[in-house]
Amino acid sequence: MALQVRGMALATTRAYAKEAFEKSGWEGLIAELPAADAKVWETLILPTGWYPIELFHNFLRALDRRNRARVPDLGHQLGRRIARGNIKFFLSLVVPLLSPLTVLSQASPLWKEYFSAGAMHVVDEGHHAVKITLDNPGVDRIVCGEIVVGWGVQAVEETRAKVVRAEQVHCVHEGFSRCEYVVTWRYTSSKRAPISGAE
Repeated sequence: MALQVRGMALATTRAYAKEAFEKSGWEGLIAELPAADAKVWETLILPTGWYPIELFHNFLRALDRRNRARVPDLGHQLGRRIARGNIKFFLSLVVPLLSPLTVLSQASPLWKEYFSAGAMHVVDEGHHAVKITLDNPGVDRIVCGEIVVGWGVQAVEETRAKVVRAEQVHCVHEGFSRCEYVVTWRYTSSKRAPISGAE
């Protein structure tokens, strides 16, 4: 079966584009898409529905072409917006009381809420650090290289911790067998003791 993406990822991506680039930017973006794609993006997107990955990729590439020059970290910003839109939905309202490790560990099950294939694994590296690996099922580089990283940064910040490093260190688009990330953080002075094991 061909790779599919969940509607909630599309809906949050659409919200980001409309918020960031307003009406004129949105209309220009839609004009660049194939007619069949544009019709989907301008009608009701079912959050729990599944859509062809090409629909998502075509939109992201058009968004990138039109806006990268003025928003160099566009993919990261989009990843952060997706995280803000969905993390609390899945993890309830207690996210600020959790540890970054606890929240990031949800990347594994949450991947399956966004994409119909692939798998994400989170390994506790100690000293407020994790290694994340992604068995990339064929998502575009803007997804694995930027959106995933932005999502991770926002996930940590939702716990009121401070990101020290969030970086993709290996990528399938560069010939590696899977994508790999490193995320490290520190606690701010206002951060209360998190709810989770021994952090």
